[in-house]
Amino acid sequence: MLNQNNIFIIDGYPRNIGNIDAWNEVFGDSQKILCVLYLDCPIDRCYERLLKRSESSNRTDDQNDVIKKRFLTFHQENDPVLNALEKVTKIVKIDSSIDETEVLSNICSQIEEFIDNKNNYN
Repeated sequence: MLNQNNIFIIDGYPRNIGNIDAWNEVFGDSQKILCVLYLDCPIDRCYERLLKRSESSNRTDDQNDVIKKRFLTFHQENDPVLNALEKVTKIVKIDSSIDETEVLSNICSQIEEFIDNKNNYN
């Protein structure tokens, strides 16, 4: 059994409703989700970043048609997850279209705030 005093950061999970069901099956009410940090970035900005990355990465999946399909899949899978999670915890949107240093700073600030005030969140 995990200690209730520990705080864990889980990155990129859950990705779909099946992941939420699996989480609930394994942990039930034994673990409290303090919040979800959602890195929010407009699709056009993400698209721009991926195309720029493709200039140096040699990744085969940084192509127009593949990128568009990834965005579509992301929203089809992720939107229901956010809707489900906002019923049980706080969703904190962080603007990730800005400079990466500022994004990191905002993430750290939010994590510190939730750790400091973890008993105030449900």
